[in-house]
Amino acid sequence: MRGANEVVDESDYLVFVDQKKTLKAYDKHLKAFSYSKALDTALDTRNPKVICSVLAELGKRNGLVNAVSGRDSTELESLLSFAHRYISNQRYTPQLISLMDCIVTVYGPDLKRDPLLGDLVGKIRASVREELETQNQMGRLVGAIEGIICVAELAQLDN
Repeated sequence: MRGANEVVDESDYLVFVDQKKTLKAYDKHLKAFSYSKALDTALDTRNPKVICSVLAELGKRNGLVNAVSGRDSTELESLLSFAHRYISNQRYTPQLISLMDCIVTVYGPDLKRDPLLGDLVGKIRASVREELETQNQMGRLVGAIEGIICVAELAQLDN
């Protein structure tokens, strides 16, 4: 046994103790199949990467419907506002589209009754529509640029 101030010799053996990694709260809930609590805990982090990774995991486990079901309007509002904020970000779009599909499936008619939830769903629809229009315009622009490049290459071959 050595003291804290003792120098290690070359002939001494070093023993490394692996630190056991502790799971985050949302991972513990996922491990316990508490999907709704896992989603709530992820939302509390306010980190879009964490939230979307939990959404992706819930999608793989077919637990997204269970995680979304049984929520009141304030809990739905937090989910919908998150979706509205990040749905146009391409990193998070696939998970958020699955989330919105699940929300509309579970709460379809109820979303129209609550004015705040209906307004958020309308904003999300507008964001998706705007993103689709932007993607279409970018596709047309790429096609025009490819045509110009093709003509320029043909002009170089003729010279």
